[in-house]
Amino acid sequence: MAKGIRTWLCLAAVCLLAACWRLQAEEAGGAGLAAAERTESAYMEIHAGNEAFRVTLEDNDSARALVRLIGKGERSFPASDYGGFEKIVDLGKSLPRDDEQITSRPGDVLLYAGSRLVIFYGPNSWAYTRIGHIENADAGKLRSALLAAGGEITLSIR
Repeated sequence: MAKGIRTWLCLAAVCLLAACWRLQAEEAGGAGLAAAERTESAYMEIHAGNEAFRVTLEDNDSARALVRLIGKGERSFPASDYGGFEKIVDLGKSLPRDDEQITSRPGDVLLYAGSRLVIFYGPNSWAYTRIGHIENADAGKLRSALLAAGGEITLSIR
C-alpha cells in the first residue's frame, strides 16, 4: 500500500514539475510554442512586389524568435536595397544571434547585426546568423521582385 502511494506521489510530482517547466518556457518565449510557431513545421513567406517566396526556416533560436515577432497573419517591415545583391529588412527589434562567417548565395535569408533580415539575390561574405533559404530560388526572379517591392517587405508565417 505504501509503495503504491509513493509511486502515485512521484508521478504527481513529475506532472507538476513538467507543467511548471512548460509555463516557465512559455513565459520565456521558448518551448510550448503553438505548432504554427515551431520552425520545424512552419515556413515563412516573403511577399515582394507581386511575388511570394516560400522560405524553409532553420531550426535555431533566431528563426524561432522571428516567427514569434511576425506572429499570425502578415507583417510589413521597412526595407532597402544595398550593394546590388541584397534587400535589407529592418525588423525594429533585436533577435538572438549566433553569427558565423558565411558566403551567401541567392535565396539565403540571414540575420545581420541582430535586427536586420537580409534577403540575398547575389553573393556576399560577412558574419551572419542563418534564418532560412528560399525554396527553388531563381536569382533573376528574386532580384526583380525585391527591387519592385521598393521600401517595404511583407513577411508571413504559414
